[in-house]
Amino acid sequence: MTLQDYYRYKVGQEAFDFFAVFSRFEYAMKFDALRQDNRPEASWHKLADALTTSFYDAMKAAPEAKIYFEKPPDQLKLKNGQVGFAPVEPPRDGQELFKALKRARNNLFHGDKRHDNRRDSDLMVAGLFILNCAFEAAAAAHDKPALQGFVGKMEFGL
Repeated sequence: MTLQDYYRYKVGQEAFDFFAVFSRFEYAMKFDALRQDNRPEASWHKLADALTTSFYDAMKAAPEAKIYFEKPPDQLKLKNGQVGFAPVEPPRDGQELFKALKRARNNLFHGDKRHDNRRDSDLMVAGLFILNCAFEAAAAAHDKPALQGFVGKMEFGL
């Protein structure tokens, strides 16, 4: 058995979908005004700022995203020489919301996850909801140059 055959049945479709959409977001952000200064890396902070607080407020009010506000993904930490998860505070703004999405991705793909946990699935589904809403908000913001290139890269191939 190959590793991909083993994991294909351990990781739910929502995790694959989340990973694919999240990766496309990072790709699209790197090629325009939503990259980190002087580095070819995505800047989730700049995306949050471009979407403004109305996006954050809409996500906080959305039942589909509530897991990120009621019990956000834990953070992997080192304590007394042991790696483990520690709870974090709910996001207080758009930057922290996207940071929570990054943490969910990191936990699933780099952390000690069992890949069969209902909570992980719920985080992926809610994360996909948030990413889809972020794309819709970016596409609707025609007056913001920082979002125009991002939307174009996201839509390429659709």
